[in-house]
Amino acid sequence: MKDFKKDFKKDFEKWLLDFEPNENVIKVDDGVTYPSWIFHELPKSMQWGVYVDFLDSVGYDVQAYCYHGKYSIHIYDKDDTMIFDQDVFETRQEAREKALKKAIEIYGNT
Repeated sequence: MKDFKKDFKKDFEKWLLDFEPNENVIKVDDGVTYPSWIFHELPKSMQWGVYVDFLDSVGYDVQAYCYHGKYSIHIYDKDDTMIFDQDVFETRQEAREKALKKAIEIYGNT
C-alpha cells in the first residue's frame, strides 16, 4: 500500500528546497533566506500557509474558514471542482488539521 504521508513529505520538502538552489536554505517572499529546517519551528498558522502554497502549486486549493461561528474546509482541484467539503469544526486549528490530513490523502491518490 502506498504511504501517502511519506510521499507528501518527500515532495513537500523538495518543493521547499527548490525555492533556493542552495539545498540548506529556503527563500520566502520577503527575500530573506532561512535554513530549510526552520519551517518546523514556525508557528502552526505560518506552517499552514506554507502547506497551502505547496498544495496550490500542485493543483489543489485548500481552504479553512469561519462561517456563522463554525469552521469549514473546502478542497478544490485544478479545474475548480470541489472534491471535499466539511463544516463541523469548533476551532480554526481543528479545521486546518483536518484539511491538511485530507489534502495529503487526496494528494497521495493522484
